[in-house]
Amino acid sequence: DPADSLALHSQLKEDSSFKVKVVPTWRPDLLLNPKDPILFLTWMDQLATQAGSPIRCLESLEEALKKRHHDFHSLGCRLSDRGTNFLGEEKILPSEVELLMKKIFNKEYLSSFELERWHSYWIQTFSLWELEKGWTAQIHFGPLRSVNRTLAGQLGPNRGFDTIGVQIPPAMLVNYLDCLYQMERLPKTIVYPIHPMDFDLVANICGAFPAKEQSGWVRLGPSWWFNDHVRGNRILLEIFAEQLCLGLFPGMLTDGRSFLSMVRHDYFRRIACDFVADLYQRFPYFDLENSADSILKRIFVENPRSILS
Repeated sequence: DPADSLALHSQLKEDSSFKVKVVPTWRPDLLLNPKDPILFLTWMDQLATQAGSPIRCLESLEEALKKRHHDFHSLGCRLSDRGTNFLGEEKILPSEVELLMKKIFNKEYLSSFELERWHSYWIQTFSLWELEKGWTAQIHFGPLRSVNRTLAGQLGPNRGFDTIGVQIPPAMLVNYLDCLYQMERLPKTIVYPIHPMDFDLVANICGAFPAKEQSGWVRLGPSWWFNDHVRGNRILLEIFAEQLCLGLFPGMLTDGRSFLSMVRHDYFRRIACDFVADLYQRFPYFDLENSADSILKRIFVENPRSILS
């Protein structure tokens, strides 16, 4: 979160005896969805404290966020992450967002339409910063949260009551990417759909937005959450081999927050090796015997390293 002090990350960076690389990720969830103005204003006070300057208007909010964006970058951050069921499709002007800012300061609730405009403006702003710094933007799309309101109310969020949700509307994703591409604000982007029916769709759309001097590449992400199992991983590897390029697969990720989750990376490596070996057995004329090592090295080491470098 941009309002995080990053104190622990600073300590780790200064500890030369700790050899594991631990870096933050930029995830401005509270900023992007200010449904509760009271909660948002409290968060903005925390942001102002970390940025070292008061926030009284849109310009000062943007300055505080840019300073924190730089702080994250200096500690090794190279990834942003946004979980959403909405992607903005047109350019939003600062003058419009300034009016929304005034409503929030007056503790007024924004309408659904206004929330979407607010969300779009900040995504477009962050996309430019990410492109300038060489970051990779991650979009996690589609989960439904806390669907069992009774138990979620008793136990709180993130307690097992989230599910696979909506599919990505093709026009929404295309228009979102096209808007940033035309504005020359499209950073390297990885899209993670939660719905299995979206895998082919997203892979196909990725091919329509190649990297150029002013824009990054767009790729389908690896399986996550409800799709992180043998079948889900194999399906995504197969789609990359069919529609994109298997050697461009961005690697495995885990949203686990403990070292115990590291075993999932070995789990993925075994699945990927089995998949490539199976390709060689079924299609020996692909000459995978000489290229398999290179493909797997790119998937396991080189591609993740290039994203995080």
